[in-house]
Amino acid sequence: MKTRFLLLSCLCIWYASGPATSNAQTLSLTEGEQAWLQAHPDLRLGSDSSWPPVEYLDESGTYMGMAAEYMAFLEKKLGLAFIPPPKLPWSVTLDKAKSRELDVIS
Repeated sequence: MKTRFLLLSCLCIWYASGPATSNAQTLSLTEGEQAWLQAHPDLRLGSDSSWPPVEYLDESGTYMGMAAEYMAFLEKKLGLAFIPPPKLPWSVTLDKAKSRELDVIS
């Protein structure tokens, strides 16, 4: 699980460090990282459902906020999908991550 968090953290830092409007950015992944992403195209996402503007679930249960925008970027850039987070207290989200019921937390 640490590898997943590290990979996504690095990707977020990489994205944040470059110009947001540049279409010329490329992402270089190792063969191992590429293989892992191909083997895990759908990742179960956990989040803090009530931490606006960073991340939250709106009235219809849609994942919103700055973290949601990063996740949407990563989905497009890496060709994977994050399974939307359920509305859970943060402590429960952490417990689910520890028990590997979630792949990624934001």
